[in-house]
Amino acid sequence: MVSFSQIPSDTRVPGAYIEFDSSRAQRGLPGMPHKAIIIGQRLAAGQVAALAPTLITNAETAASAFGRGSMLHAMASAFLTPNDATELWAIALDDDGAGVKAVKSATFSKVDGGEDFGSGIVNLWIGGRRIRVSVSDDTTPAEIVTALVAAATDPTLPAVLTADGGTPEKLLVTARHAGATGNDIDVRLNYYSDERSPANLAVVFATDTAGAGDPEIDTALAAIDGDWWTEPVMPYLDGANYAHLHDFLKDRFDARDMRDGVGFTARGGNLRRRPYLGQWGQLPAHHHDPGSRFSDPALGDRGRLCRCCRVPDPDRSRAPASHTRVARCPARQVRGSGHAL
Repeated sequence: MVSFSQIPSDTRVPGAYIEFDSSRAQRGLPGMPHKAIIIGQRLAAGQVAALAPTLITNAETAASAFGRGSMLHAMASAFLTPNDATELWAIALDDDGAGVKAVKSATFSKVDGGEDFGSGIVNLWIGGRRIRVSVSDDTTPAEIVTALVAAATDPTLPAVLTADGGTPEKLLVTARHAGATGNDIDVRLNYYSDERSPANLAVVFATDTAGAGDPEIDTALAAIDGDWWTEPVMPYLDGANYAHLHDFLKDRFDARDMRDGVGFTARGGNLRRRPYLGQWGQLPAHHHDPGSRFSDPALGDRGRLCRCCRVPDPDRSRAPASHTRVARCPARQVRGSGHAL
């Protein structure tokens, strides 16, 4: 006889009665908990000091804690936009004292010096953020630069725009943070197919100063070592930081430690063109076999595949966004796919 907890046994009204009993719905071991942490740099305006793990519930929390427009603010926004369910924390680093900020430039001129620009709109994209200014027939290259600097009011821009003091028609784009991560800030005109520049406008893009000197994450990893983090995310691509994160996660894959996890980062370029870490020789010898491709079971190096290799967002923003596509996909085995993500 089937016993019901909600349908009375003495019901005399004919019919088919259905009751759902959830008392035995969950059996066996509990599900895998997800607790992600992003590691990145803060701005001086941030209210939370470096190396202090902070719970992030929304993008505004990250903006207040680490500075609006900071690396961690951008990473938290990229993480939470497609995924507001996973528990997210962040831990900040200050810029390395020996770090160098990346500086890119855009020099404006006329294709035909004897002709006007022609009316139109200049659509300048900085790290996936668009800045628009109008151009008329009598506009000069220096005035375009001045207008772009004045229009760059978005506090989430990953760089600061200024006019070159000695060359007024040259726009300088300086990364907010020191380090090599500033090198992947995309600077371009006209991302969408319907965007058009004035017919007589010419722009030359260049890298004036290469960013260098990412902060090392070993101190941040030491500060969070006592907790279980299932998905640490970092924006750095240098061998030293890869090795730090590798060592941090390797011990957690051990049979004696139940705090296993998978790390995430991102690398620009498509899968065919981007080199593997082992081929670059970025990791010490004990992290990979000599001459082999680096395939770490605990690290997901999210390469941009052919379809999206020209996406203007910085790699630092694509790393946390990749977490949602990979770590939360029940159909994909994450462990062992470090070289192919």
